Amino acid sequence: MKPKTTYQKRIVKLNKSVEALSENIIEWAKESAITHPAVRRKNNVTVCPMCGNAMVYAGNARKVKCLECERTLQVIEADTWKSIKGTLKGWFSTLGVIDGLQVQRTFEIRCRYFMKDRKREYSIRELCRHWLSPDGSIAITALPRLMGQFMDSFPFNGKIELRGSSQMVYDYIADNAEVYPEYQLIPLLSHSLTLEDRFGYGRQTNLQKVLDIANNTQ
Repeated sequence: MKPKTTYQKRIVKLNKSVEALSENIIEWAKESAITHPAVRRKNNVTVCPMCGNAMVYAGNARKVKCLECERTLQVIEADTWKSIKGTLKGWFSTLGVIDGLQVQRTFEIRCRYFMKDRKREYSIRELCRHWLSPDGSIAITALPRLMGQFMDSFPFNGKIELRGSSQMVYDYIADNAEVYPEYQLIPLLSHSLTLEDRFGYGRQTNLQKVLDIANNTQ
């Protein structure tokens, strides 16, 4: 969409100056933004593709701890593993400040696991950016969403452009993404947000609510 307000025009300019992710964030996301798998065969032998450890697990819980690398893994049956071609994905976010605005950048990370040699192929792409001003104004720049069965379906050659003030899909993804633990907040939020607001469920919604409350009580 074309910018209509002064704030939207400002966001369009700032959107072009956003920097690439640092290597520290990428390495953190590879480990923390995906719940890695434990692939269970029909004989209940369950293999961790991260370290190669094999263990017998016949329980019903969908998460299990690897006895070797001590990661918490999600149990995936062998048939399902084949159908998804050994690929999982997750979402993660960063919280930063750009030109006095609170910016939540949200990314998709995909990982393809190779069981035999424990190699992994990662890909990361940015999905959306939520721009919040101290007075509560909001704008979203994001990839265009493809219509279809899946909520988070985006073109691989799309551009991150102005999409509006609040759209359910982008808000939902930002609400449910893992947040990088090193973050920056604008002063109004740093004094008002709890740790649960920052890292718990619904974080983008909480950011908007806290700003709204703060502005209405001033």
